[in-house]
Amino acid sequence: SVVRGPKLQRMVAAEQVVADCIRQARHTARTSGQPVVLKLKKNERAIGGLVRTILWQGIEGWPTVDDGDGSQVSAPGRTGVGLFLPAAYHVDGKESAVVDTGGTPSRLLLDGVGIQPLQDGNRLWRGQAITQSERRPGLILSAAVRPPIAGDSGSPQVIPVVLIGPDRLPSDASFAAHADSMMGIALVRSDSGGGLRSGVRTTVAPSWEVIGWFGEPGIGATSMAAEVSSITDVPPDLDNAGLVKHESGLHIIEGVPGPGGTLLSVTGDAESGPLVGGRWAELSLLYDGTRLVLYRDGRRIGETTGHPPLLPQVADIILPSVSAERVYVGCMQLTSSLSLAAPADIDDVRVERLGDALAGNLPAGVQFDNEHRIVCHPDGRVEVDANATTNVGIVLKSNSGEQATITVLTGGAVSSVTSQSP
Repeated sequence: SVVRGPKLQRMVAAEQVVADCIRQARHTARTSGQPVVLKLKKNERAIGGLVRTILWQGIEGWPTVDDGDGSQVSAPGRTGVGLFLPAAYHVDGKESAVVDTGGTPSRLLLDGVGIQPLQDGNRLWRGQAITQSERRPGLILSAAVRPPIAGDSGSPQVIPVVLIGPDRLPSDASFAAHADSMMGIALVRSDSGGGLRSGVRTTVAPSWEVIGWFGEPGIGATSMAAEVSSITDVPPDLDNAGLVKHESGLHIIEGVPGPGGTLLSVTGDAESGPLVGGRWAELSLLYDGTRLVLYRDGRRIGETTGHPPLLPQVADIILPSVSAERVYVGCMQLTSSLSLAAPADIDDVRVERLGDALAGNLPAGVQFDNEHRIVCHPDGRVEVDANATTNVGIVLKSNSGEQATITVLTGGAVSSVTSQSP
């Protein structure tokens, strides 16, 4: 036992460090409301965290709006001053998009907020390796939005929240175009059956479907973008557990009964906890190399790895290479005209890159059995290697025969067992 003691102690220390890192990552995800990712590297015997680097952030410095008497004031926001649309985009308050003329900067460019445009190292992928062995860094796009109530008269079919695309002037025909954007979030009225979605699934009651996309949508069959929806891509583990339940083919009758009344038969889908509108919601889109994950107020509401052949696999997507990118907030061109996110409020827009940061090395002679990628979600759920419904054991081995198994439950509990060499 005197001989085995130090060897066993290094294994105990190693498994405690790994378990503590997972617990701390889960705590950070729950308190911050954003996912946290860890990497366990076999050959380097290293524990790596994915640090978040802010590429663009719009909280303060939004364009001011006319308060009705000619003076300019800041619009209210959830965390900052906010962006009231469409008034913040119009110098003269008119209902047409401002065009860059006479050398006057257009407010659509939002040059006073954050870093515009994104150039060089601030671009999304900045020309890094594209092989699967050297996967692209993860990205998170987030925004707080207060949409109108979806059932109100006159509510639009589509509300553009934020997208990232090539840097263009407002006078350009492809300014803020969805077709050549690289990443974005939008809201689609769930009973409209049109607009942005590739797999339409209408609901019997109007709400706001959250749509996220990554890649270059293009037109028709030329699309090289993956799309994730809060209705068509509900995480299977949440749907099976009844936490985010969707009912298909629901049949209702609406109208006025009796003489002279009109009854209308409506068939569609229903979702639990829909985004109805009228209050602030924080939306996030995570790209982690193989998946797109949608969050609403820290809760997973959509997840996909892609839908071939209609849409590509997320892991196969390569972003187009452009010299400069721009963050377009509250505006998007779906057809030949520019749509603004009216009537809606937008605040706290963030574009963040997930990059590797070394958290520590295992003791000499101790190694992971395999490479592992751990995602801690804000709702407390922990996934190891994208296993959303399976508890996973992470094995540590030493060159002297000791072994430790760290069991990570999907609910977040972490336990470990250490055994000495024979």
